[in-house]
Amino acid sequence: MRSVVIRTIDHAELVGEESLLSRLNLKNLDFALVALLIFLLATSAFVFHVWSRLYVFRTGYEIYQQEKSKQELLEENRILTMEVASLKSPARLEKIARRELGLRSPRPEQVVMIHPREPALTLTSAQLSLPE
Repeated sequence: MRSVVIRTIDHAELVGEESLLSRLNLKNLDFALVALLIFLLATSAFVFHVWSRLYVFRTGYEIYQQEKSKQELLEENRILTMEVASLKSPARLEKIARRELGLRSPRPEQVVMIHPREPALTLTSAQLSLPE
């Protein structure tokens, strides 16, 4: 017949400094901490890399949009500059003055020449012979 020996193990013996169980737990704990730190570092590096690439992509897109807007504004400015030049043209202004305002070229007797070196001339309305 077989005999069974039952021995109770004191708790202090399992977790004591010298026990095998405590040495294995410390080694496993150290390995787990190192593995966790490496995993967190690798994950952080990956997340940073993805974030930075996304940031570069967004910034590039914004730069492209700004360049496109700049080109459109430059084209609009060029068109408006040409329009201003055409609106200021002497031929157009003369045509408007004749047609809409009823102005005409002065007759030779209406032209008064003033020379800068001579004393200022004082003209009366009778001297100018303006039409009424």
